[in-house]
Amino acid sequence: MFRIPLRLIFAGMILCTTKTPNAFAQHIAPETDVDSDDSEADVVPRGLTSSTEKLQVEIAAKRWVTVLKTDLSYDEELSLTIPQNELPAERTRLKIPWRDNQVVWDTVSIPISLRVSDDVLHIIAFDRETDFSKPRFRYYRQDGAKFKEIKPDEFPKQIATQNMWLKPTAVVRGSDDKLHYDLQLARDINPDDVYFYNTLTARVWVHLATGKDYYQQDHAADGETVKSYKRMYSPVSIPTIIKTPPGWPSDK
Repeated sequence: MFRIPLRLIFAGMILCTTKTPNAFAQHIAPETDVDSDDSEADVVPRGLTSSTEKLQVEIAAKRWVTVLKTDLSYDEELSLTIPQNELPAERTRLKIPWRDNQVVWDTVSIPISLRVSDDVLHIIAFDRETDFSKPRFRYYRQDGAKFKEIKPDEFPKQIATQNMWLKPTAVVRGSDDKLHYDLQLARDINPDDVYFYNTLTARVWVHLATGKDYYQQDHAADGETVKSYKRMYSPVSIPTIIKTPPGWPSDK
C-alpha cells in the first residue's frame, strides 16, 4: 500500500493559510530539550529520506540568518517494507549559525516562526505528527547550541508572527473579488483585515491569549481576540520575510 507523506496530506487542509512549505529564501510533554548533537542530528532513520535546502530567514526587521533546513519524509519504496507501527515520524531539522554556536532544532513539528528576542532565538512550530487529529502549536527558546521547549505563556508575545512555511504564490480570492496573498498578510499583521484571521499568526495569537490550541479553534481566528492581542502586546511585524523579485504580485 502506498503511503502519502502526512505533511503533504495536511498541507492542503489548513484553510487559507500556507499551502506548501517555503521554497524561497527560507509527544506533548513540555519542557523537553531538542537535541543539538550533530552526530545524532545527521542520522536519517530507516524508512525516511532527507532533502536539504538553505533558507534566508528574516528573524527581525532587516536582520537575516542563513538556515540549513532538512526535511525527513517517508521514502516511498523503503517505507513499504516497514510495519506501519514501526515507521518513524517525519521530522524537520534546522541548523542555525548564531553567535558562537551552531544551534540545532530537530523535532517532528514544522517550524513556522524563527525570531529573536533579547539576542535569543525562539521558534514556534506546528505539530500534527504527535496526534494527527489534534494539530497544535509548540514553542521553543534557544538554550546554548540547542532549543528547549517552553510553555506558551513563556514565549515573547511581541515576536509571535509567522516568517517560515510561507510561499509568495499562496493566495485566496476573497468575497471582495480581490487577491489576498499569505505573504502580505503575514507582513501586515493587520487585525482589521478579516482575511488575516485565517493566517497561522492569528491562530497563534488566539492560542497565546486564550489557551485554545489550533485544533480547538474555529476555521478562522476570533477577530475580537486578535484585535485585543494586537492592542495589548504590540507584536512586531517583519517587513520582507521572503525576498521576492520587484513587482511580485504579492507585494503592494
